[in-house]
Amino acid sequence: MTVARSAEDVRTYVISVTPEFAVTAQPQDASVTEGADATFSVAVGGAEGLTYQWYLSTDDGVTWTKIDGANGASLTVAGTTVGMSGYRYECAIQGALGSVMTDAATLTVTERPYVPPVTPTPPGPDWDDVMDDVAGAEAGGRVVVDMDGETVLPGEVLEALAGRDVTLVLEMGEGVSWEIWGGDVPEGTPLSDVDMGVEMGADGIPVEVVDLVTGEAGVVQVTLAHDGEFGFELTLVSPLGEKGDGLFANLYCYDEGAGTLRHECTGVVDDGVARLRLGHASRWAIALDSRSHALPFGDAAEGQWYSEAVRRAWLSGLMTGYTDGSGLFGAGDELTRAQMAAALHNAAGGPEVELSGLPSDCDPSAWYAGAVAWALQEGLFHGYGDGSAFGPDDPLTREQAAAVLCSAAGGAAPASDLSHFSDAGEVSDWAEAAVSWAVAEGVLHGHDGLLIPLT
Repeated sequence: MTVARSAEDVRTYVISVTPEFAVTAQPQDASVTEGADATFSVAVGGAEGLTYQWYLSTDDGVTWTKIDGANGASLTVAGTTVGMSGYRYECAIQGALGSVMTDAATLTVTERPYVPPVTPTPPGPDWDDVMDDVAGAEAGGRVVVDMDGETVLPGEVLEALAGRDVTLVLEMGEGVSWEIWGGDVPEGTPLSDVDMGVEMGADGIPVEVVDLVTGEAGVVQVTLAHDGEFGFELTLVSPLGEKGDGLFANLYCYDEGAGTLRHECTGVVDDGVARLRLGHASRWAIALDSRSHALPFGDAAEGQWYSEAVRRAWLSGLMTGYTDGSGLFGAGDELTRAQMAAALHNAAGGPEVELSGLPSDCDPSAWYAGAVAWALQEGLFHGYGDGSAFGPDDPLTREQAAAVLCSAAGGAAPASDLSHFSDAGEVSDWAEAAVSWAVAEGVLHGHDGLLIPLT
């Protein structure tokens, strides 16, 4: 069926209707926000057996197009856009006798309101407020900052703190915090941002290295996000649990290049936390022990080339220092043959031995008697010449030390060329294999290109 339409007024189209019936589009005016669906329906009265057709007028009602598949009493317009505002939808209904009635509805589409994007608030504190708090803090005061997931401390905050008698406390979460006293921060120096991130319970240090310092209550590893020097001293407040209360928290720094641990400081666990002062970031191990690992000897200082060796010998019980009440270790003293025998005897657990057969220059009642007897029986020492003399008070030479340690290790195997040492020819024939082994194993390194075997 072809239906002519008047562009001026689509509702004035009239065909005689017999019998008479009525059609009304609902709603007459539909208003939706762009993107929403618009639904039109028709109300029909006066006749049955009707055929429904929907038509769309565009361009201000000039052109009419039948909407395919839109037979029925209702029409849904989906995915509306602002450009569809003003479209007219007409339902033409043909009655049983061929009569046609129409009604139309207008669609108005309004623009979706602009909703500005929500910019998420970045985690972490308002550093401007923190700097104001630092500036307004009284001498001896504390400014506590909840880092709220942030780990980076801006350099300008450190510059504002520098030289002031104010402590900045950074709460990192899970009981970990930093304390920075302004008096420790250098004034007048541009300071960079610092990542203060802390990982407790890490496992980046090899087990065989950690085992060297394991305390009675174990070791907790700590990894700091920052690498290298901070440029000032600060305090790490570490949660170690109430079971550790009263124990010493011995902090060791891991030197990855050397594969060693170096003692940094010792604190005491109180209310489940330890306060550990440090000046640089690295991987750390906190050894919980009933005793402090700080060197207790008046003549053995921290931070020296020998410090960790002395600490290891003392903690393991190999050497305990002089027993005369002086509190000295003898770090600069020559090691005697008897002292070496005693250290190896201690390392073996101090087994009891028969004192018969001691060389004539050894006093059976002397402190070293059992150790020397054991060392001779184990073949670690052989005495001088035919073994009738031991020389307990004689200084242990470097080549003698190499021989004793080589024997303790089970005999020479790895060997090193000694020719790059200018005094290699001074090594005794009987000690050459042991010295070669000691150099290969890193027991002896020489000094300024010299082995100095006889001292």
